[in-house]
Amino acid sequence: MGLSTDRLDVNSLPEAGNRFELGQVLGSGIFSNVYAAIDCESGKNVAIKIQNLNECSANEIDINEEYRILKDLSSHPNMPDFYGAYTNNSAAELWFVMEMCEGGTVVDLVNGLLLQNKKMKEEHIGYVLRELVKSLCFLHKNHVIHRDIRGSNVLLTKNGEVKLVDFGQSRELKSPEYKANTGVGSPAWMAPEVILVENKDNSGEMQYYDHKIDVWAVGITAIEMGDGKPPYLDIHPTRALFQIVRNPPPGLSKPSNWTQLFNDFIAECLEKNPDHRPCMEELLEHPFITQVPDNVQQEVRSVMSSIVDDVTSIRKPEVRIIKNGYLKVNQKEAAKPMHLEDLAALKEVSEDTVLDELQNRHLDGLSYTFVGDVLLYVNPNRDEPLYEKKHHYRYQFKCRSDNAPHIFSVADAAYQDMLHHEQPQHILMAGETKSGKSLNYGKLIEHLVFLGEQNHVKVNDIGLKIKCAIDVIQAFGNAANKYHINSTRHVNQTQITYSSTGKISGAIFFIYQLEKWRITNPKINGQKNFHIFYDFLEAAKADHVIKQYHLEEDHRYRYLVGDGSDERFRFQSMSNVENFNKLLTCMRDTLEFTDEQLNTTWHILAAILNLGELSVSDDEDGEIKIESVELITKIAELLKVDSKKLSWSFLNYCVVVNGTAVRRKQTISGVYESMRVFAQTLYARLFDWIVNIINLKLSFTRAIFGDTHVVYLMDTFGFECFHQNNLDQLYVNCLNEQLQYHYNQRMFAWEMVSEEYWGGGVKRQKLYHINIYYIRAEIII
Repeated sequence: MGLSTDRLDVNSLPEAGNRFELGQVLGSGIFSNVYAAIDCESGKNVAIKIQNLNECSANEIDINEEYRILKDLSSHPNMPDFYGAYTNNSAAELWFVMEMCEGGTVVDLVNGLLLQNKKMKEEHIGYVLRELVKSLCFLHKNHVIHRDIRGSNVLLTKNGEVKLVDFGQSRELKSPEYKANTGVGSPAWMAPEVILVENKDNSGEMQYYDHKIDVWAVGITAIEMGDGKPPYLDIHPTRALFQIVRNPPPGLSKPSNWTQLFNDFIAECLEKNPDHRPCMEELLEHPFITQVPDNVQQEVRSVMSSIVDDVTSIRKPEVRIIKNGYLKVNQKEAAKPMHLEDLAALKEVSEDTVLDELQNRHLDGLSYTFVGDVLLYVNPNRDEPLYEKKHHYRYQFKCRSDNAPHIFSVADAAYQDMLHHEQPQHILMAGETKSGKSLNYGKLIEHLVFLGEQNHVKVNDIGLKIKCAIDVIQAFGNAANKYHINSTRHVNQTQITYSSTGKISGAIFFIYQLEKWRITNPKINGQKNFHIFYDFLEAAKADHVIKQYHLEEDHRYRYLVGDGSDERFRFQSMSNVENFNKLLTCMRDTLEFTDEQLNTTWHILAAILNLGELSVSDDEDGEIKIESVELITKIAELLKVDSKKLSWSFLNYCVVVNGTAVRRKQTISGVYESMRVFAQTLYARLFDWIVNIINLKLSFTRAIFGDTHVVYLMDTFGFECFHQNNLDQLYVNCLNEQLQYHYNQRMFAWEMVSEEYWGGGVKRQKLYHINIYYIRAEIII
């Protein structure tokens, strides 16, 4: 048995001419459209599948196989009658004329019942499956595998007869023992062995599949008729394929609503090991099929007549995987390669394959990619519509595989694990400068706040206070450099706290490694000072209160003047004023800083700016003095200290000799160094004081609602490598190296020495990774 060797010769086909009168479109596929039509010669209603002749050369094998199957096997009662192939040369089209199935697809019947708040009866599902299996038995006996079994390819005639259609992906096998190795099909219905076909097994041989892939698809179609849709239909094809291979076989969403026989039938079809999966003939003997009553066809016909709603508008668009892992979603768009959402699923893991996949995803506008539990972010350096309100709802109490890789997925997983395991969760961001760490830190906070406020009564605007607190911290702790206009220049460890029920209750901020040198040395490597100085100065000018802080209108302050290469970063008056006004609203209105606290802050900032203007000289006697007595008096007034004591502290220092404090005079360089250290320390203390006030403001709700659960986040400097590097770059990069080392130890090394993982006789492999043993051979975190 098998198909004839006749091949389709398009040039010898008759011209359709005026023989057929086309009607409405019955369905649209990836490569063709199907129309209702009338055969003017016979008066019959027919269905015509129309394909573009210009595209036939690319799909020549598929079209030829479908033609041979229709021509040789359409005599089976569960196959559509085939009336011939024609060409329409005026439109460069190839027409396949077939039997008209007025009942539409099985999916239309299911959707029509769902619109009436009904579901398909089990005996009706059994009837459709029985007829479908009969047609597949016939195909398999003729060495043909269908490879695209799904509800939309199972049609009903007006009398309730079942017809299997669409043989564009079908293939004739040379013999019953022959197997195929092309990964094609509709993702949600594909069997695991089809997905794995391009992967080599342990012996290095290619993997293959046979006719049992149709058995798997029958099981998925059974779920489709029961639930209204197949598993994994609503997720991206790459995620669907990943889950089909790695997850247990799917089943009905509510198995208790169906009989044990139906559940058992599906379970037998969806056996993941094809060697243990039954063949199609065995399915005919399953009790679920054999117990189908004889009069069900008339019942199905009656149900069809009760469907009055037009369900064609709610059909899901077709998605199909064609050769070489390409995905095609419609006729107009060219097939695109499928990009993996989790690099752990790469067939070959190497630096080249990882970089190629990341580049391909980046070119397609996909910034996020998973690598197991790690989320990679390739910064596109442009605004992306990825963080709207709808995305917050999409990533709420979901499995990671339910959605595309996203920073919200990390927050959602941490929140769920926190509640489920009742243990603190830690989220660490690492990467080079300008890689998007602070952006994603902010988005993590947004989603963690969203999750903690959903399904809970909002009290005290906790989420708004946390967001404003971050804005304040970044205004005082972020600065511009020649690579990044808003670079994080500190380590921010944040604790987001929740009550025992998961309601957000507050936050605690810890600031480490603030770059104090930046206060007095903005000229190094094109760096700029912290944002707050520029914003405060321009706002004071705009509000005409600059004299109140003993500052000058047009003066270029030494601590704010860079090397001239990057003046584009700051002194943009309107922008600085807007930033300051937003900051003031956050501090005064949302975080409820008092007027006294705000005035203290502004006076200290003004004092620091004036400190940079002090000059020191020595007289003829070698006596060192501060030249501007008036300026030191203004600084002392701003700081509310005695001006003479302040001057003395700059000009002198004390040492302890034999238990007694002894005064020593500073050199000129020593005086300047004292001023720099004083300015740096004063700002660092101011920053710590502001953070402590913020923590105090956020502690009240924690005391009320509790802080049973917590999620830790850490936003740090990025890796830095300038043309000329300083001690600061060593600190920054050592911190990043230590964090990376700790992560490698925690995620890999500790597991590889644990007997819990290797007690079953599994061969242990040694882990090789770059580490910093040359710095310190012990964990310091």
